[in-house]
Amino acid sequence: MCAIMPERLAATEPFKRVTEMVGSGPYRFKADERVQGSRFVYERFQDYKPREDGGAPEWTSGPKVAHFDRVEWHVIPDPATAAAALQRGEMDGWELPISDLLPMLERDRKLKLETVYDTGFCMLMRPNHLIPPFDNPAVRRALLGVVDQTEAMIAAMGEDPALRKVPCGFFPPGSPMASDAGMAVLDGKRDYDRAERDLQAAGYEGEKIALMVPTDYPLAKAACDVSADMMKRAGMNVDYQAVDWGHGGAAARQQKPSRPGRLERALHLLLRRRLLHPGHPPAAERQRRPGLVRVASQPQNRGVAGPMVRRARPDRAEADRGRTPGTGF
Repeated sequence: MCAIMPERLAATEPFKRVTEMVGSGPYRFKADERVQGSRFVYERFQDYKPREDGGAPEWTSGPKVAHFDRVEWHVIPDPATAAAALQRGEMDGWELPISDLLPMLERDRKLKLETVYDTGFCMLMRPNHLIPPFDNPAVRRALLGVVDQTEAMIAAMGEDPALRKVPCGFFPPGSPMASDAGMAVLDGKRDYDRAERDLQAAGYEGEKIALMVPTDYPLAKAACDVSADMMKRAGMNVDYQAVDWGHGGAAARQQKPSRPGRLERALHLLLRRRLLHPGHPPAAERQRRPGLVRVASQPQNRGVAGPMVRRARPDRAEADRGRTPGTGF
């Protein structure tokens, strides 16, 4: 989608940091209340008027209706701390709880687990195409034969099949651009011996593969652990680099090795939010809801998105409970 911003900001040089957060939506960013790495605050912009003839909100189209007067994003890295804050009523929602805590949260009658994104989250394994060995398409193709999406999703989301959707291509299943083209390579038994032979035939000679693993992002770390094992079993020399999400993102943007002979990033796994953002809550909840909502988030998730776990309204304590599925990687 196209972003709308003031011309003076749009004209900023591409490699210069933008220091003002000014957009065109129904909320304004409260820079004076920001606590870097801990809290980010948005307030409803009173002068914003959703278009009246825009129909119903759908995906990224339609009128943008503000349902809360104020939204606070609290960054709580430790999942147990986030869960406790939600149960004590200190938080109103938790964006992405880990699968290990879902049974406990589901038993709490004051909480509701619900599906916010039907398409879930999509994990992408992204080789660095600019430097060896992944600058060779044959090396990249050799790894496809050992990618096991189900194994990665079980590691990230647990054994419940309702929490995953596999197979998954570049676009999440159920999204408008989803396609089964080329997906056959992900079917069937994974053949590590063949992958090792294909890698050797492609010219791979044991070069070190730097795999960045974000330890502060449980879902991504779990999938990265599966990736590391996958590449080792295929005969690759894996350098497992445990980093935080911020350092991993910075390293991922580098186009050259930082030192001669070293692969700064050969493979990067990231968790991408749903490629198309929903524009509306359930129909029964589309009325404006005044007041404050406080959302617990992972350190790297600072965009505006609905929580997966929220405090239930007293009149809906017995409402049906659902879960947000993870998507194949």
